[in-house]
Amino acid sequence: MALASLPKSELIALLERERRAVSERDLIIGQRDEKITHLAQERDYLKAQVEMLKRMQFGQKRERFEGDSSQIALPFEPTAQEKQQQEATTEEQITYTRKKTSAHKGRAALPDHLPVEEVEIYPEGDLSDMICIGKDVTEELSASRPGSSSNDIFATNMRQRTAKGSTPAICPNG
Repeated sequence: MALASLPKSELIALLERERRAVSERDLIIGQRDEKITHLAQERDYLKAQVEMLKRMQFGQKRERFEGDSSQIALPFEPTAQEKQQQEATTEEQITYTRKKTSAHKGRAALPDHLPVEEVEIYPEGDLSDMICIGKDVTEELSASRPGSSSNDIFATNMRQRTAKGSTPAICPNG
């Protein structure tokens, strides 16, 4: 639309509409600016509140009581010498004995009435130049259909007679 071809009255009306639109936009922008400043102030206030509450909750606390030096001491309070005597008389020595519980020692022993079958296991190889240095005893309960029995397995540990630092020959588990 060419503005030069419009009559003066229409140009004035168009100019008036544009002024109203601009003034409405300015009004809306002003309201938004007021709201933004209000919200920014509220945010700053709430931040200050949070900081104050954090200081109250987690900050250092100092509490001190200073009595009046012109006040007369009560006669009910003991003197320094009496306090020292009271502290000395309250010391006493207490002794006691308690039973110490031992560590777990394994399962309970097998009953004596069960028949016992003893099995001895020796290391493999030539045992003529070896000496016995100990035996490992294993008790096992063998439960079969007709009845139960106990097996005592003796595994003999041996080492060579001449070698002092040699490793022992240990029986395989059988």
